[in-house]
Amino acid sequence: MLLAGCAPYRISIPAYPLHPPAPALDRFTAGAGKTEITPPPGFPMGGHGPGGRVARGYWTRLYARSFYFDDGRGHRLALVSAELFAIPAGLRAKVLAAVNRRQCLLPEEFVLAATHTHHGPANFASAEIYNSFAGPLPHFDPALLDFLAGQIAGSIVDSIADARAHAASLHTLRLYRGSAPGIQRNRAIAPFFANPESLRAGILQQSRALGATCPDGATQGCPRYLAVDPTLQLIQILRDGAPRALLLFFAVHPTAITHDADLYSSDLAGIACATLENDRAPIAGFFNGAEGDISPDWLAQDRDDAVRLAGRLTSAATRLLESGAFQADANPQIEVRGKTVANNWRDTDGIGFVSKPMAGAAEPGGAEDGRTLFYNYGWRPEARKPAPDGEHGVKEPALDGPLSGAVESLDGNSLARAIKAVRPARLLSSGIFPRLVPVTWARLGAFTLAAIPVEATTAAGWGIRQASAADAIVGLADEYLGYTTSAAEYRAQQYEGASTLLGTGQAAGLARLLALAAAGRSDAPSTGQVAARTFLAGPLRRNAFGPETLLVRRRRNMVDEDLEPLLPRRLRRLEARIPRFDWDEDPAGDWHTDVRQVAIYAHREGVWRELDTDRGLNFLTVLAAADHSARSYTALWIPPDSSPEKFLFRVRTATGKQLCSLPFTLAEIPSTVPVPPVAQAECPMLQSEPEQNVWPPMNADQRR
Repeated sequence: MLLAGCAPYRISIPAYPLHPPAPALDRFTAGAGKTEITPPPGFPMGGHGPGGRVARGYWTRLYARSFYFDDGRGHRLALVSAELFAIPAGLRAKVLAAVNRRQCLLPEEFVLAATHTHHGPANFASAEIYNSFAGPLPHFDPALLDFLAGQIAGSIVDSIADARAHAASLHTLRLYRGSAPGIQRNRAIAPFFANPESLRAGILQQSRALGATCPDGATQGCPRYLAVDPTLQLIQILRDGAPRALLLFFAVHPTAITHDADLYSSDLAGIACATLENDRAPIAGFFNGAEGDISPDWLAQDRDDAVRLAGRLTSAATRLLESGAFQADANPQIEVRGKTVANNWRDTDGIGFVSKPMAGAAEPGGAEDGRTLFYNYGWRPEARKPAPDGEHGVKEPALDGPLSGAVESLDGNSLARAIKAVRPARLLSSGIFPRLVPVTWARLGAFTLAAIPVEATTAAGWGIRQASAADAIVGLADEYLGYTTSAAEYRAQQYEGASTLLGTGQAAGLARLLALAAAGRSDAPSTGQVAARTFLAGPLRRNAFGPETLLVRRRRNMVDEDLEPLLPRRLRRLEARIPRFDWDEDPAGDWHTDVRQVAIYAHREGVWRELDTDRGLNFLTVLAAADHSARSYTALWIPPDSSPEKFLFRVRTATGKQLCSLPFTLAEIPSTVPVPPVAQAECPMLQSEPEQNVWPPMNADQRR
């Protein structure tokens, strides 16, 4: 970091002309598109920082979902939800350029947001700070950025084409406003109580009114469960009266899965969306709100927690859809206004940001319910400056006091004294941080949203919503700048405050920018050309990530080692109850995970019929080993019961080759360790029609 700015890799997007817009339609239209964005194994996962893992396969696949709206008056809006930890501005710019090679989408008509799963890839950021520390291994990987940009752009192009192909149909929006209690808890309760009493009281009162309670049903005595915003809002797109798409707006940090799980997954939000796609809408997308201090109410941070909490979100959305309480609009008006300013912007009255971003001492130590190893060495809230000085106040730089204290604790007294004298934080280049701060205010009929590039706490989100008169916040949108807290929470300098880069007034600055945009004082609209953009992503990877990354290519003691968090608790450490199948793939298929399909067929009434696939929850697809010529994969199938039926695996590889296993019964799996895979065999005649949803119906306990 001290050498940042020395020949960093530049993400360059040249200026380009826009295609002439398609002829205006005389009525409201809407479309939706969905593409898979699961990269190959071998990429560090982003969100848990150095405490995360390198992915060696996937549990649930990752998707981008795009929703396109055209009001027939010359105004358009594309809202895109990507199952990633963040959206760097460089990714947004590349996506926009890729879309405009095939369609016409103005920069101000586009909001790209992350769901914030912590089990998607890292190392595609356009700022060095996040390529260095968002995942367990450093440096930028351009191949990953290009892959994500191309796949996400495909979903947007599909959504625009979908709207135009059905322009003659009647499109209607339905807006539902309700709540989804029982999913959240506040993980930063001490900073929350540093807020003024009137702000706390307003949040707690609204929370109770929306159904938030203690786990025992009481409404007192559990501030962690009440200092939340359980608001759930849905936008349903109907086409000729039939559901076409569903957008969910809800605030929760999607970390129901532990950082120790080393397979890609979309976590609880993705599971909920995929479940809703089975029976409520062909495409359902999740847009995260002010979740900076809101954890899911997990018990063990494992698969069972993710499925249980996803079930609660699914049930809340289903109840809301069935309530009949909605606002319908067949002719909604669209307004989209954005403002982008420098990261040291200040308004004329002084509201705004500090002159130079800075990470605080508590950031490396992790959040209250996710402490890292660094916490034990002094990177924690107690390491504040004894007296406020300078524009960052009591914030202690992450590289000064805590670093010298850690070195001193390791008996390096001389080095500790040198660190105190040098104060390394002074030497950090401001070029390692994102340089611009974009916000967007948008109206879609009766629904307004405020898109911000941060994770806002509940209190900060409350203030931003009030200032912008927005119905919902869409966080993690169009860029990533860490957290945003209220001024009081910032002064507390716990994890969320330390991760707020732009000072005490960051939340107020974002609120001011959104208020200006809402009042019509937005950036000048685009003309016929999109300006060139350049981003400094930091050092380039010398050894590209992928299946040959050292940390995943070597075989483990057993293929299912470390996969316990992703196995049902009832089957944990019961390896012989879980059938598995091995096969090899060509490296040419590395970037085509969307083509691969793993399925289980059951033999019923003399016919082999598809029973389950890896588009659902019951497969773990793992890279067991890799070299320059082949990749060895293993699929573990989690059976729903101890059925005596005969089954077989069928795999269509990422290069289109079909493989099958011998038929087997669950009782035939040898009780040895390691558990041997089911042997390969010629594929019999198979019927591909699935007998059940790939996302099995959730039971009552999971839905509650």
